[in-house]
Amino acid sequence: MLPLHIDWYTNIIDLGPADAVYSQGWDRTVVSQGMQAKATKQVINRERIYPPRGGTRAQILAAASTELQRPPVLKPLDLQD
Repeated sequence: MLPLHIDWYTNIIDLGPADAVYSQGWDRTVVSQGMQAKATKQVINRERIYPPRGGTRAQILAAASTELQRPPVLKPLDLQD
């Protein structure tokens, strides 16, 4: 067993064709929305969570690395417009 310490919190909600919202931190500061948030959600769901399809043994083991992949650093959006 390896110790696990995650010092961040993110939440990405894809609302279908309507929109998507990406927040960071325990206070859920919105840092992205729309297509940028959808693209981030797709990378997580299609690349980071699942091993490569039809990958070689080396590619599958590399995808299973115990190194955490930190979320992108984004500035909070000004949602007052």
